[in-house]
Amino acid sequence: LDAGRIAREAGSPAAVNMVMLGAIAALVPSDLSLADLREAVLRRFPGELGRVNALALELGFKEAADKLREQLKRE
Repeated sequence: LDAGRIAREAGSPAAVNMVMLGAIAALVPSDLSLADLREAVLRRFPGELGRVNALALELGFKEAADKLREQLKRE
């Protein structure tokens, strides 16, 4: 998972932590859904900062979930 590349795609290299949080959310069972995490990010970070962080979260989730599906198909 190239978190730096994904963070830049989301709009900020500093959003690497949100990319990784999204990846963890995709791979580790939890009572928190992606929607729950997205809502928390948008509440915590207003405006453009929230939008970029939420996008980074979602992109990290998608990338990790896609990679997991690919891995499972090969096994």
